[in-house]
Amino acid sequence: MAGLALHGDLTGPLADQSTPVLRHRLESVKFLPPTPRADDDPANYGAITQAAVASAEERQPERRRIVCSATTNDRRRGDRPTRWSAAIDEIAAGVDAAEGEEPPRRLFVQSIGNIGHDNDWSSIEDATRHAGEDPAQAWNALTIGGVTLKNEIDPHDQGAWFPCADVGELSPYSRTSCDWPNGTTPVKPELVFEAGNRAVSAFQDQVSDAMPSLSLVSTGKGGVGDALVPFHATSAATDQAARMAAQISAEHPDFWPETVRALMVHSARWTNPMMTEVTNASGMTGRSALRRKFGYGQPDLPRALASASNDLALFSQAFIQPYDRPDISRRDPNQRVGRITYGNAHYYDFPWPTQILEQLENCPVKLRITLSYFVEPYPLKGSMLDPARYRSFGLRFDLKRRRETEREFQSRFNSEMGDRSGVGEGDPDWDFGPKSVSAGSLHCDTWTGTAVELASRDQLAIYPVMGWWRDRPSQNRYLDKARYALVVTLEAPEAGVDLQAHVAATVDAMIAARVAAQTYVPIDVQT
Repeated sequence: MAGLALHGDLTGPLADQSTPVLRHRLESVKFLPPTPRADDDPANYGAITQAAVASAEERQPERRRIVCSATTNDRRRGDRPTRWSAAIDEIAAGVDAAEGEEPPRRLFVQSIGNIGHDNDWSSIEDATRHAGEDPAQAWNALTIGGVTLKNEIDPHDQGAWFPCADVGELSPYSRTSCDWPNGTTPVKPELVFEAGNRAVSAFQDQVSDAMPSLSLVSTGKGGVGDALVPFHATSAATDQAARMAAQISAEHPDFWPETVRALMVHSARWTNPMMTEVTNASGMTGRSALRRKFGYGQPDLPRALASASNDLALFSQAFIQPYDRPDISRRDPNQRVGRITYGNAHYYDFPWPTQILEQLENCPVKLRITLSYFVEPYPLKGSMLDPARYRSFGLRFDLKRRRETEREFQSRFNSEMGDRSGVGEGDPDWDFGPKSVSAGSLHCDTWTGTAVELASRDQLAIYPVMGWWRDRPSQNRYLDKARYALVVTLEAPEAGVDLQAHVAATVDAMIAARVAAQTYVPIDVQT
């Protein structure tokens, strides 16, 4: 695990003559002792995980960290929150902060769990029948499944063995959340990384795990014959995800953990076999269901770090106040009274080069939007099955319609809208649509249309939905501010124009107009 977290799969680099450069280091905390103890009951795993993270932070509090765990409870499904998954949500949200201190958010990378070995290939062949394991359901965690690009078996074994999965398909080790309740559980896994392949015998009466030619290569314990070892399954995938997160964080130390998670998911694309399934799916409902099998796909580090001239990326890190209690007590001006309402909605004016988009007319474009934030869980028994009661707050996004004025668009986000909104109705060009969003703290969708239509869809809203900060006024959290990361990508591969240059010019004009407006002082002339 350490070798993959530091270097990734060594299959390729071993043949590379270049000198690798590391910009991240590794720490390790033993989660469970070699000899089990009574205190190591799975019911205590949440507290143990929190103690493990605190142990590292107490020794080097100044370091920025990505937390990686490939441990799951194979005796418990992840179809509802548990004390363990809630503890991971608390770690990510930083609920351990002292009073008055900014919560120390953390990116927690968690595996979805492995399908166990069975020589009866038919019993483990269908990954949709093998549910992700606790605590993979943690809302704030970046949960990782497996894909495989490895299907070439060592010539010595060819003829007797055949790969279980084709290139680009889900790894035969990886579990899914296909049978989790869609309305109350987050989409898991969000991402898939290389996890290796299994092999089945010619007579399909044996299954081989960890075949070297179908596995990743990592560092061993050292010594003769153990310097390099094959490694596989979702542990390997999770290590690579943590490595990518560390690389992004090292490249951009000012990025929040929420932002790193958003960039990784935003950079993901489906492999060809996955895309075939998506294309053949029946509408938004069918496509949405496939996310529970392989998430948003396989991420790409260069895409997460940069954008080409015709693949423009914009992002924001912002604070928002989801709720408010506007009435002030007459007796005590420091006390809020009355109804708790929704707070702010944020509006983003996209710097689209309108004239250029209109000239492109029917040229196909894609607008990909990813919204990432960390919720504070309320892990009481009555809250576990209701997303609105489990999360501290929730956020959603929506895009201005083609024939909608700015005033009409913003009027749809008044202070009492929240979950009762019909946002997204009549807007069928999304991959998944707003009805696919119910639980979780990461939302990603892609709008596909023409350049001329996008020209008028130049504003995005981020707005709050129900959470226990509003629902439980006795907790006095309704005035708290939350933060989120937003990533937006405009893709126009057939445009043949440098969108970055045109957007830069549009941004300069927008900034100049705002500066002029701010420096204009109206004068009341007496007549």
